[in-house]
Amino acid sequence: MRKNKEKYGSGGFSATILRKRLFAALLAIAFLFLFIFARFFYIQVIRSDEMRYRALDQWTREIPVVAERGEILDRNGTVLAGNVTSYTVFVRPNAVKDKAHTADVLSEIFGNDREELYRELTTSKVSELTVAKHVEKSLADRLGEYDLPGVYYARDNTRTYPYSDML
Repeated sequence: MRKNKEKYGSGGFSATILRKRLFAALLAIAFLFLFIFARFFYIQVIRSDEMRYRALDQWTREIPVVAERGEILDRNGTVLAGNVTSYTVFVRPNAVKDKAHTADVLSEIFGNDREELYRELTTSKVSELTVAKHVEKSLADRLGEYDLPGVYYARDNTRTYPYSDML
């Protein structure tokens, strides 16, 4: 019994074992902080340009606001120039999950070249691509049925001239 007490002391552990465990715990914590610091350095310094681009792409977006235009009438009240509601279709390449499927659907609906559209979706550095302008509501509704992520359309106005052949 006396040997056990001398070997382990009154607390059950010797001071050297306690020091070794404390040193190992502090070493593990130091490596953890070193790893976190290295990761922060990598993100903030090494990949700073990419992160800056991604942040600007996420925070800024240009959406054209089209002013309502009035009708132009002749003295008899006949419409010479009018407005028709149309839509513009946009794609955000970084939000598209299945680029091949999206290119297939968009080329089928709007008649765009599928290969060119796919190339733009995969290699484009811009935050937003315009796929089609002056699209009729029926085509915009058809696009909405697919519920493609990263693809959306905005309301627009198209000027019409009923008597354009006479002008």
